[in-house]
Amino acid sequence: MPLRCHNTETERVIANQVFVADTFIKRLCGLLNQKRLHSNQGMLLTPCRAVHTCFLFYPIDLVFLDNENRVVEMVKALKPFRMAGCKQAVSVLELPAGSVAISGIKPGERLSFEEVKIGENIGRN
Repeated sequence: MPLRCHNTETERVIANQVFVADTFIKRLCGLLNQKRLHSNQGMLLTPCRAVHTCFLFYPIDLVFLDNENRVVEMVKALKPFRMAGCKQAVSVLELPAGSVAISGIKPGERLSFEEVKIGENIGRN
């Protein structure tokens, strides 16, 4: 079931369909089966400190989170066939390129994840 992610500091919705990759196989496959991420989508890899975009043919934004879901680092528009990591991170939120700038996420802000109920409006705020 997808999650909704919002910034607890600003109450702004970051993504309404965040898929969780919390097993080795799910993290290994990641976004490889996605032709692209839509503006309201993301993937949360946990546990995770580093990601690659090998065999991904579009750029993505990365938000590295600590154990309290506080933003410790961000990478904007990581191009295909690149790598990025953060030693302090325990999870990574992958978003469509441009999402970090649009949402105004800043280091130190806390993100929250909650289940989206079936039939609930999942449009972007």
